[in-house]
Amino acid sequence: MDIRLQDRWGILGAYLSIPFMVYLIQIDWYGFFIVSIPVYAFVIVPLLVVLGGREVKGTVFSIGTVDFGLFLFVYCMGHIAYLLRFRVSWAALLVGGVALAEATDTLVHGHRRVTLRSAMTFLAIAIPVTIGFAFALSGFTHFPVAHVIGIGVLIPVLVLAGNYTVTAIEQDLGVAPDALAPGRGQVIHGTRAFLFAAPIVFHYIRYFFEE
Repeated sequence: MDIRLQDRWGILGAYLSIPFMVYLIQIDWYGFFIVSIPVYAFVIVPLLVVLGGREVKGTVFSIGTVDFGLFLFVYCMGHIAYLLRFRVSWAALLVGGVALAEATDTLVHGHRRVTLRSAMTFLAIAIPVTIGFAFALSGFTHFPVAHVIGIGVLIPVLVLAGNYTVTAIEQDLGVAPDALAPGRGQVIHGTRAFLFAAPIVFHYIRYFFEE
């Protein structure tokens, strides 16, 4: 997406927040990790955007897109790294479950618009698959049966919600997946299935099982 030249300082601040957040995960400072981007980065990035130049027009759009992108693709995805710090098997359950649900979503929807009927078809196929996958890993995750089923149901629902929401945002911004050249969002586009699932499954697992 097109941005102004003066937004480069805000984007630099957004990129610099990535190693900072990784450091918080490494030292296991959960309290700071959970507010690092929604509080501190969300304050610093707008300031950097404003300080980057004198042009006022487009400021709200620039701040909104950079902050929202930072929230989705750094903060939400960062929960996978934190979950990996708890147990590899827990992260494997999240990543593998989302990958299976995303593959099912691609099979059911492709590039077609999501309808209520297709969403129900997707869930009817994906939920048994992810529950089966969760049961296959239960010997490593040590989750009780009720939570295995709960996570198996939760992941496809969150994948569907994340894909549907991000697709609407992309369409509003005029981002066409078929027109993305290498280096212009293809990797980011492929991570959208994790954006809702990563933080919510993380907090589900942390609430019930992290000591």
